Amino acid sequence: MLGVATPAIDNAAHIGGVLGGFFAALMLAEVFDPMHFKKYGTLRLAATILVATITLASLWGFISLHKA
Repeated sequence: MLGVATPAIDNAAHIGGVLGGFFAALMLAEVFDPMHFKKYGTLRLAATILVATITLASLWGFISLHKA
């Protein structure tokens, strides 16, 4: 509603984002398989934590290197 009420907000970008997200979800959607989740859920969680840690550490190092 804020996008409709405020003339400076481009609603075409919001509509495009909604449509793009909808079609991306259709392409990436998977059927939930509980057995597959039990088998690989912990591995996926560990990989996600590892990637997030490496990303944040790299970002931290980049910021501290260029801070001075």
